[in-house]
Amino acid sequence: MLRGRTIFDDFSNIFRSFDSLMRQMFETTSWPAARLLPAPAEVPALTSWTGTAFPAVEVYSRDDSLVFRAELPGVNPNEVEVQVADGRLVIRGEKKEHRRTEEDTVLVEEVFRGRFERSFALPEGVKADRVQATYEDGVLEIRVPVENLQKLTGRKVPIQIGAGKAQRAA
Repeated sequence: MLRGRTIFDDFSNIFRSFDSLMRQMFETTSWPAARLLPAPAEVPALTSWTGTAFPAVEVYSRDDSLVFRAELPGVNPNEVEVQVADGRLVIRGEKKEHRRTEEDTVLVEEVFRGRFERSFALPEGVKADRVQATYEDGVLEIRVPVENLQKLTGRKVPIQIGAGKAQRAA
């Protein structure tokens, strides 16, 4: 069932606009207080005031590469930039506004639109000249070859269950 617009939709739009304004101001200013808020490159997920994270990314290892898969439905792949520099992988782009006619009446609006950026720290040994990116079915896949990737994986730490209680009782 479709619902009509409510005042809460307007508040959501206000928060989205405020979030966009704040991010633009803090990303482009040299004002010292700009460091008080984390830049999108320093945030694990680009989260807006409305709680929307975009784009969702999964990272895993395959063979001797790190694989980053970003969900970018509705994003023109020609307007996505992938950059490897200074030990970071940066994915940035923009999801454009869907064109509506004057006759269209918006009933529900939950789709993210606007600029986005995700940044990930890369381990030592990245072969930047061999990074590959492909886009298919709304998913951007980036393969980052890493020398000795197997050495970079951490060790599994066993979890002791209830050990703390037993020691206190003794």
